[in-house]
Amino acid sequence: MNKKSVKLIAVILLAAVVVFEIGFIVKRNIIDSGDGNVRSGIAGAVTVAAETAVINDVEVPAYNITGKDVTYFSDSNLSMIGFALTDTGERYELTYNGVVFDNAAALTTALDGKAAYTSGKQVFAGGSGFECFSAEDSILVPAAAVTAAGGVINAPAEAEAGTPAEAEATAAAAAAEAPTETVSETIVVLDPGHGKSSSAMNTEEKSAAGWVQNSSGEWGEWRHYKSGSSTEDCEGSGCTGRVTPNGSCWYPIGNGDRAVEPAINLNNALAAKRYLEEMGYTVRMTRTTNDENPSITRRISYCYPNNDTSAEADADIFVCIHSNAGGGSGSAYISLEGLYDQRGISSTYVEDSNMLGKYINDVIVSDTSLSRSGNGIISFEPELIAFCKSPIPCGYLEIGFFDNSSDLNILETESDSIGRAIAYGINTYLTEKGQ
Repeated sequence: MNKKSVKLIAVILLAAVVVFEIGFIVKRNIIDSGDGNVRSGIAGAVTVAAETAVINDVEVPAYNITGKDVTYFSDSNLSMIGFALTDTGERYELTYNGVVFDNAAALTTALDGKAAYTSGKQVFAGGSGFECFSAEDSILVPAAAVTAAGGVINAPAEAEAGTPAEAEATAAAAAAEAPTETVSETIVVLDPGHGKSSSAMNTEEKSAAGWVQNSSGEWGEWRHYKSGSSTEDCEGSGCTGRVTPNGSCWYPIGNGDRAVEPAINLNNALAAKRYLEEMGYTVRMTRTTNDENPSITRRISYCYPNNDTSAEADADIFVCIHSNAGGGSGSAYISLEGLYDQRGISSTYVEDSNMLGKYINDVIVSDTSLSRSGNGIISFEPELIAFCKSPIPCGYLEIGFFDNSSDLNILETESDSIGRAIAYGINTYLTEKGQ
């Protein structure tokens, strides 16, 4: 073989190497992007760390990125152990709320072998910014950010010496001594406000949905039960509960009609339901589609076993999920005050209801892009039917203003975060009340 042939072979081999490298880069940028979009700024390959880490006493899979001497955690795993990552548009913000889901199977190593990309944003925690990376649809958060947000990271404890049989016996004994989980016995009723327009409901639909007719033939419902009752509507007398400023106990069905709001409320409620069930709570929904519009009285019946209001209420809290309108912005809860005398309420009904509303709204404001509306309290509607008929603490949220374009965008794009905030607020309240 002459020198020219050797050089030609060398050139061919070099070209093959270049083509291979280009193909590898294209694969990393297109095929491994997960969502089909071309990405740039490849940082390296994601690998599962040799050992899991322990964050606030919970074992969590850790990741490494080739070429970087840093430990990372996926935002999806962090969300299961009490952290929330919020995208503000300009940066990510990592906060710790302490809500840990009892679902170890949800902690995954799904990012192993995926490509890590520069995110173009920093993650902020404790007032400091940290470099983070994206992989698939997840954000890889550095351990330093987790610590800054309130996480205590330790290496996993080594197993004590002993035979496999001894270890199994020890684990069985520990399981036998573990307290029984009671959260599943707690029942939460979620009420996504409004629904199908009354003008689209025929007489049979209205009646089936719990609406009634007054002596004038108008469809609606009565604001109260008779004092001390949970089955007999006041029909304008026999009640000492709150009434509207015009003094009427009657609520016409048309007053509840909305166009945009029902879908927003339902999406937020369904997201909250998912998170609550992951925590172990039992959730009842007053409606599950936008093609129904039960009366408030019918919605309240979900606080009782089999919707039987003559029985004792078996649910623990009733949460009304609404969105506001009328020229404002931000999120707030409606407060109770004064006299309520329906059967079943406790002496702390007003205090507990206001606490529930406040806790939920506080998390919405801290964990989503919605601001606080004023001081976060709407104090001029204590006569709402839900307040006057619920037998259990009732939190009433007005989440954002759907007639405000900025709030509407948040409501439509952050429904999952809003639902999670609702669930976290509920969990905080129930935990504090020992339920």
